[in-house]
Amino acid sequence: MRIGKIGQTQLIMHNAFIGIMILFSLVGLLTKALTVFGCVLVHELAHAFVAMGYGLHVKEIELLPFGGVARIQGLTDIASSIEARIAIAGPLINFFLAGAAWTVGQTTNLDWLNLNFIMQTNVAIGAFNLLPALPLDGGRIYRAGLTKLVGYRQATERAANLGRLMAICLGGASLWSIYYGIINFTLLLLAIFLYIAANRERGMAAYICMQHLTRKKEELLRRGVLFTDQFTALPTTPLRNIICWFEPQKYHTVLVVEENCQVRCLLTEADIMDAIIKSGVDTPVGMLAGKEE
Repeated sequence: MRIGKIGQTQLIMHNAFIGIMILFSLVGLLTKALTVFGCVLVHELAHAFVAMGYGLHVKEIELLPFGGVARIQGLTDIASSIEARIAIAGPLINFFLAGAAWTVGQTTNLDWLNLNFIMQTNVAIGAFNLLPALPLDGGRIYRAGLTKLVGYRQATERAANLGRLMAICLGGASLWSIYYGIINFTLLLLAIFLYIAANRERGMAAYICMQHLTRKKEELLRRGVLFTDQFTALPTTPLRNIICWFEPQKYHTVLVVEENCQVRCLLTEADIMDAIIKSGVDTPVGMLAGKEE
């Protein structure tokens, strides 16, 4: 359900979120539920404003039963360091609000119980989102740091695997609590949501890598210049093991050398993209030089 707009950004509330709000109102917890709602919204707005500061368009912000998501166009095409700054903005604003609530509680006569709930809610949201597992903010920060070491695709897979592991742990904790007579369906649903989202992030990694390859050829033709990184590979190296190192904001060339380090050929991303389309990602890079391995 659309609930309004901030600038060009549409605010959307998931139908299940509305159902949860109704449920909380029936048990007399609507005020606390709205407080959590506000903290989540501010968290997502922080992502959106930082993204817009880097010239990205935030199409919409959707509030889900277990959090929210800011849908930012072009996020997969920016530098990893910028993605990390956008990701950290959400938890930082939560910690700022927690600190503000604590300060107000210490310096005024306002109801400490409400302020304490605001503080605890923001600390919980900020800390949880900093866990180094996709699709959480901490997972995006972790991936940004790993990308320089192992490439975008492998970094995504590692962060997504941590997300799946965390989901399994949460699900196990929920089932364990049921064994002791404590029914916590919220924790179980959160585990299911995280597992599905982590799987989606992992599955999208290969698609995004291919998307980068096609877009950069167009970008080079449009701009006339791109930053370039060069890699060195043996002829037997599969193309999939090369493209996983490619970064979205750079153009890449690959120097193919024999085992005695003699240069065989120099390939561009365009060459590699054409070979992937024609022969697949398991093709040895040496085949592009016209010699079978």
